[in-house]
Amino acid sequence: MNFGFKLVRIKVGKKAKIYSIQYDGEENHEFHKFITNPVVKNHQDFQALRKKIKELYNKRGLLSQYFRPEDEKCLNPEICRIDYGQGSLRLFCIRWNDKLLILGGGGVKPDDIRFWQESPGLSVEVRKVADAFHRIKEHLKDNHLEIEDLLED
Repeated sequence: MNFGFKLVRIKVGKKAKIYSIQYDGEENHEFHKFITNPVVKNHQDFQALRKKIKELYNKRGLLSQYFRPEDEKCLNPEICRIDYGQGSLRLFCIRWNDKLLILGGGGVKPDDIRFWQESPGLSVEVRKVADAFHRIKEHLKDNHLEIEDLLED
């Protein structure tokens, strides 16, 4: 299997497992790049988003009500962002099921736009997550595998 990336474990909690996408040849996974980005890290919503992630894997699980679909054509609700309230911080991910979340990247949605498609930076991040989702799904289908077969320990 060579997707050009691997899925690396971030956290295993009482309610869910959290993984992130790490592209071949890159030192850090997408979630690490997101949380170490100074613009993200210094954003007023950063702590609220981190708290929500912790709640998801330890207390609540990955129920669909905690996510907002972000697939461009709304065909794949698994491609989403974590809904932590009214903030402008965006973390795009794949909600594989109620127990597995695959984090991608994200950024800050500028106040002067309404949709992520209007932001070149956010568009890139959503499309990277969508591309990873489609590659994984196709590989699982073609090889009669389950997602757990691809996860690193």
